[in-house]
Amino acid sequence: QQDQAIRRIKNENLANEIDAFILKLKSLNNLEEPFTIVVEDPTGNSFVENLSAPQKDDAMEITYFVRTQEVDDSLGLARESSEGEHGNGDGLEEQFVEEVLTFPSNCSECSSPCVTNMKTVDIPHFKQVILMATICDRCGCRNNEVKSGSGIEELGTRYTLHVTDPTDMNRDVLKSDTCRLEVPEIEFELQTGTLGGKFTTLEGLFTAIATQLESSPFSIGDSSVGSVTGKMETFIGVLKQVASGEKLDIRVILDDPAGNSYLQNVYAPDPDPELTVEQYERSPEQNDELGLSDMVTENYS
Repeated sequence: QQDQAIRRIKNENLANEIDAFILKLKSLNNLEEPFTIVVEDPTGNSFVENLSAPQKDDAMEITYFVRTQEVDDSLGLARESSEGEHGNGDGLEEQFVEEVLTFPSNCSECSSPCVTNMKTVDIPHFKQVILMATICDRCGCRNNEVKSGSGIEELGTRYTLHVTDPTDMNRDVLKSDTCRLEVPEIEFELQTGTLGGKFTTLEGLFTAIATQLESSPFSIGDSSVGSVTGKMETFIGVLKQVASGEKLDIRVILDDPAGNSYLQNVYAPDPDPELTVEQYERSPEQNDELGLSDMVTENYS
């Protein structure tokens, strides 16, 4: 019905046809006559509710089909067995690894439409990760996040770094959104999910934590309590000392039950005397938090 008034002036016959179609849709919506809806999805990700579940719905028919090569191409899929023009798909995979992909999104601050850039990066002595960066042209908000390029590892990983030199803060660090950060010497603990995924240096990580605390209205701003503000300002100062390398003889602990975090070994491939890497079996509680306890991957229908 949108723009029908203008359409009626420019093309009356087309407007009349659209009016008839609208009336038809309204009659179907009011169930004035029976009709059939066909939902065809080559990705298999669509769903129509079965009102008789778990029994069969006599009014609904579900048909599975094999996609054609043309449909696979339109979805960006390459068949493993295809040769010739498509080859074995290695060239396509290399292209995606090297290319910076973009897709539309919305700003996390002002919800304005913007563009997110995404690229796969191979971290030496670790694994592939996916970097995503979003810049909003309207409000200037900059946001970046890191996601693992693989699934959850079989074992959790715990990194313990003894900071003995300011240059230790230049080490690369990948903190996934399932990682817990702890510095016992300053009684600091960052729970999982805080800050999201970050790929930066230790200096950049502690600077980001201090910046987030400074921007919180409940700790420093108008909504804060006087007694809390002084303590928070002191603690932020300590975090900045850690970031700049002024505060030494501390332990930085990265504990990731998903095994998707990383702390650079500057002596690689040789052992790092100041860095301890432990792999451990996850507890039932950690499996619950990762959603693994209820995940069924075998013998299901």
